[in-house]
Amino acid sequence: MSERPHHRKPATFKLDDPGVVVIDADDKSRPARGTVHVTPELDPALLPVPVEVPLVPPRRGFRWGAVFWSAAGGLILLGLGLGVTRLIEDLFTRSEGLGFVGLAFALAAALALVVVVAREALGLARLAAIEKMHLRAAAALLSDDRAESRTIVQDLVKLAHQNPQLARARATLQSHADDIIDGADLIRLAERELMTPLDQEARRLVSSAAQRVSIVTAVSPRALIDVLFVFAASLRLIRQLARLYGGGRERSA
Repeated sequence: MSERPHHRKPATFKLDDPGVVVIDADDKSRPARGTVHVTPELDPALLPVPVEVPLVPPRRGFRWGAVFWSAAGGLILLGLGLGVTRLIEDLFTRSEGLGFVGLAFALAAALALVVVVAREALGLARLAAIEKMHLRAAAALLSDDRAESRTIVQDLVKLAHQNPQLARARATLQSHADDIIDGADLIRLAERELMTPLDQEARRLVSSAAQRVSIVTAVSPRALIDVLFVFAASLRLIRQLARLYGGGRERSA
């Protein structure tokens, strides 16, 4: 049978005691028997800082999937345009007044489509700008650059200046900005004051959109209706998130 290891009883000692030996954690030597071995802990400032591994960029190349969907979308648009053109021609054949009414409806629909596409493009551009700002903030956290951190915080305040819900958060951030020396602490303060309320509202919007989609897909009799509703709900959610993080005023739906 193996012998039980001998455990030392608790005891007190002084660091200047000749029997106290300070050794490093990686020291493999054996001090004299009967001495007290003390291994100092590492300084937290010297510990390695975890760094997020950058995402591997997607491989750029010729994508047949993009070609297929682009060609299919082009054919669908051509078919819709041809159908509308034939409808207007038939209306003019039947009555000139009906033809002008149909043409007016077509022009109004085309104008509305252009406005909707432009709004969605602006929303995606806002989200892309916010994503770039997020990457800059992550880099500032690692480098602790105070000048860059102040620039990022100013950009965040500009984005949030039209949101009345963040008025108190902006005032708190601006009042403490000059008192903080470290750039990383300034970024953390801005994230806590400005981004936390927006993140909570974003989670609420995503949850509401998910509930609406689940209800519609559960009662809808056609798969095409499900696809169209999910597409419209996704666009609406993207616009709401872009408006939320972009600092614009949220309109009642």
